[in-house]
Amino acid sequence: MKALNKKGKREKQIQVMILGIYHMEGEKGRHVYEKEIDDVLSPRRQKEIELLVGNLAKWKPDIIAVEVLREKENLLNVMYREYLKGKRNFEREENLPFLSSRNEVVQVGFRLAKYLNHKKILAVDFYPDYPEWMTIEMIKEVMYYKPSGLNFEKLFAEDIEKLKELPIPDYLYWLNSEPMVNFNDSGMVGTALEYENRKVAFAVVSNWFERNLGIVRNLKEVLPPEAEKVLLLYGAAHVPLLKYIIKVSSRFSFISPLPYLKTKGGVDE
Repeated sequence: MKALNKKGKREKQIQVMILGIYHMEGEKGRHVYEKEIDDVLSPRRQKEIELLVGNLAKWKPDIIAVEVLREKENLLNVMYREYLKGKRNFEREENLPFLSSRNEVVQVGFRLAKYLNHKKILAVDFYPDYPEWMTIEMIKEVMYYKPSGLNFEKLFAEDIEKLKELPIPDYLYWLNSEPMVNFNDSGMVGTALEYENRKVAFAVVSNWFERNLGIVRNLKEVLPPEAEKVLLLYGAAHVPLLKYIIKVSSRFSFISPLPYLKTKGGVDE
C-alpha cells in the first residue's frame, strides 16, 4: 500500500536496496562475531571492489546511506569531500577517529558515491539505550549465547572459507542469500525463546529491534523529497530486520542486491 500525502494523494514509494556487507577493517572488539580478514587494500581486493562498485552503479541509486551515527554525518562528509579531492590516504586520522580508509563505508560507499557524482552521503545509524538496570556483563552473556538448533561453529568456519576463496562480489552474493540472510535473527529469536532469564533476553533482543527501527526512521526523516533510489550499506547482520521493516513500510519498497553481486552472469550494461 502506498502512503498518502497531506492532500490524500498516493506517494510514490522510494526503492531501497539493502546491501549486507562484512566489516572490512576487521578491528577487534567492535563486533559480536569477528573473523580474520585479509587486507582490502591488496591489488586483488581493490580490483574486486572496483567490479562491485561498477555493478552497483548500474542500478543508479541517487542516495547512499551508511552505518555511521546520524550525529556524525557532518564529519562523514568532511571525510568524503577530502576523498573526492584526493587528500585522504589509507590510514586512520586523529580528527576522524571513527572511520578508517579500510572501512567498507569508504571502500564501497565513498567509491560508489564518487562514481555516481554524489555530493554527499547520509549517515543513518542509531543506538538505543539499554534499561538502566542492565549491566555490560548481562548484555554480553545474552549476545554470546548459542541457542540449540544453530551450528554456529560450522557456519562461522564456512563464512571464513567463503571470504578467503571468493571474490568480494561473489562473497557478498552468498552473504545476502538465504539462509545466511536470516541466520543472525534466527539466533536472536532462539536466544529470546531459550535463555533462562527471559527479562534480560527480551531486553537485549528488543534493543536490537529498536536499533533497526531507528535506522529506518532516520532514513525516512533525512531523505530529500526528490529521492527515488537509496542504497543502504550495512553490516549483514542487520539485513533481515531492515528488509522486513522496509517491506512492510508504506513509504519504501525493497530491492534485492543479488542481481548486482556476481562477478559472472551479473547485470548487463
